[in-house]
Amino acid sequence: CKMIKNIIIFILIVLLFWTIALKKDPVDTEIIGIGGESSEIMEGTTEIINGTVEQTENIVSEIVKQAKTYCSEASTVYVTEETIKVVSSIPGAGSAYYSLGENTPFNCPVVAPSSMTEECKAMMAETNWTEVCEE
Repeated sequence: CKMIKNIIIFILIVLLFWTIALKKDPVDTEIIGIGGESSEIMEGTTEIINGTVEQTENIVSEIVKQAKTYCSEASTVYVTEETIKVVSSIPGAGSAYYSLGENTPFNCPVVAPSSMTEECKAMMAETNWTEVCEE
């Protein structure tokens, strides 16, 4: 009876994380620069820092280009300025995270928060994900 209760709790936790992941709005790309100016980090745009304009087009283009290579093998792919998040199409498998130019990810399976690594907790706390794959 206790084992069945634990299995049910585990399934509920997995479903909770899955539901949160499906409902989370990943498109939140506004960045406030030091001078109070704002810009969006997207392909072909610029970021304003300390009153000067720096081109981020090349970096953003490269990370989006790398991220799009994972679109066929995942349910969803997101990017931030430095990280690619590949959400597995297998329920409960979690996500793989890649850095720009890296081919080896670190994985974060769907587990209870008490069982998560600090690295996975940091990735779960990230809110500036932008979806890159078109449906």
